[in-house]
Parts: sequence; C-alpha cells; structure tokens
Amino acid sequence: MRIIYEMTEQNYKRISDLMRRGQYTALQDFLDISITNQLYLEEQALDRSHPGKRGPKSTTRDQIETVKEFKEFGRNWGKLLTVEPVPVETLGNQFMPFSNRIFPAKVAARVLCNTLGENQTVDYGVYAEVVSHVAVGLGTYLKSIDRKQGRSFRLEALSTGLPAAKRGDQKIAVRRFLEHVVGGSRHAGEHHGMLFSLGLAGMPREGQLGITADGLQFAELVNPVLDRPESEYRELKSCLSREEADFYMKIVKKRLPEEARIVEIIKEIVRSNHSYPEICAEFARTTSLTQEQANVGQRVSTELARMRELGLVLSRAEGLKTYYDIPAQ
Repeated sequence: MRIIYEMTEQNYKRISDLMRRGQYTALQDFLDISITNQLYLEEQALDRSHPGKRGPKSTTRDQIETVKEFKEFGRNWGKLLTVEPVPVETLGNQFMPFSNRIFPAKVAARVLCNTLGENQTVDYGVYAEVVSHVAVGLGTYLKSIDRKQGRSFRLEALSTGLPAAKRGDQKIAVRRFLEHVVGGSRHAGEHHGMLFSLGLAGMPREGQLGITADGLQFAELVNPVLDRPESEYRELKSCLSREEADFYMKIVKKRLPEEARIVEIIKEIVRSNHSYPEICAEFARTTSLTQEQANVGQRVSTELARMRELGLVLSRAEGLKTYYDIPAQ
C-alpha cells in the first residue's frame, strides 16, 4: 500500500543523520520499525485499560513448553578462551544503546558462551542465527507467562526487550534485537550494540565474535529467569539478580562513565520529581547535553526502564500514567 506522508524538515534531517551513521538502511526501514513500535505500545495501553482481555492462544505451544530446555541457556560449557573487548574509542558514543532492558544482553552473552564450544570465536552470521532463534523462543515463552500472570504493564512484563512470535512483524523485532542487543561493526571500524558497549563481546577479526572475561563472568552468574523454575516467576520484580545488577553497574562505571553519570542524575531527579513528564523536563534542564544529544524522551524512558530492572527506581502505573520513586534503603 502506498501512502503519502508530509514530514517536517527537522525530523527528516534527524532520520537522514541516523541513516548516514548506518543505524537504518533506508527511510522505509525507519518508518516500518517506528510504526511497529508505536502499535505495540498502543496495544499494551489497551491491555492495561481492559485487564480481562486475553490475546489469542499461542500456536507455538511445543516451543513454549520446551524452550527452557534449550542448551543455549545452560551453564555447562567447559573452559572458554576469551577475547579482548572492543576499544571504547570504537563505540559510537559513551551511552548505552536505546534498549529498555538489560536481560536480553544476559541472554545474548549466555548463548554466545554455549555457541563457542572449544573455539575462541564464532562466525557472526552463525551466532546471529542461533541467538535470534533462541530469543524468539524465550520471548514467546515469557509472553505466555506474562499473560498467565497478568503482567500487562510493559515495565513489569518479563518478555519486554525480546522478540516474540506474536509481537507484530517478527522479522522487524528480530532485526531490532540484533541491532540494539547483539550489535556489530559499521563503517570506519565503529562498533554498536549492548554486547560491545558493555565489553561483553569482542571481535578480534572481522566477522568473528568472541566472549570477553567480563562477558563470561556475567554469563556465569545465576539468573532468576534462566536458572529458576517457572513456579518462582510470579514474585519476580526483575529479570536480573542482585549480583547481575551490581555487575552491570560495575561495568558501566568502568567502560561508560557518561552513562553512569546520567544514571546518577536521573536518580537525583526522581527523589523530588515522580511523574514521567516532570522527570523529562528536569532532565532536559539539568543535563549538560544538548537537546539533540539527550534525545530527552527516548533517553529518559530507556534509562528509567533499565534502572527499574536494576532496582534503582520503583514504578507504578495509574491509568496510562507512570510514576517513579527511589526504593527505601
């Protein structure tokens, strides 16, 4: 279907800049992903307005029942040879990618360890195929758990951040997962994605991916979703353990000091500003970043989502509005 749409010159310039940096291959690619994301958010809002409404039954029941048995989730690998992380200087910037969950990076690191076998590296294409299949399986499984446990609020859903068979266009969801979580290398040797930003993976040779010492340590930590039975999921407030959250912040402070600084700024803001619009307004006023660098709405929403996962902030929904607080010490 062909639709004519009139875009503002400012938005077109911003999208063109993203395409020049290699984040999108074409304007059509950007629009497809943006529309899919917005439709998903609208559907989540509808679910919250009609909590009794149930989605269609899954047609991937066999996958759902066996997904926790995927060997890629286990911790049974032998001694692995590690690689060096990509230099911080090769990252696009000193901030985390716009991904609202850290748990998918945990999944990606665990799968990488199990894909390596006795080799120090694995072909990126092979790994991407394996991790995509596993991520869709896990996302679909956790989506079914979310429905069963009434986790309609996106910040509470266990499946957030993972592609799922019933979540819009699966190909777009997988592409977004690979772009933001796994990442890769672009022109001029620039690296992007959570695995590279956090130093969990390295690329000693073009097209070859390996696990770093930090990545191996992160993958080995016990996870409340991957390593615990479904019967314990109902009480989960986060897909990360306290040890994983602490390890994540340790890495961020070491590799991405600007990201760590933004986290501290938002923590201070939340102490006296609790609604999302108030937090965004104060962040824009407080930060030394320009409006374009900060990309206030998107940056604040992704930071708050990750901080909730880390246990640094609490969230509550009142209708379609979300409020945040600092947890009691």
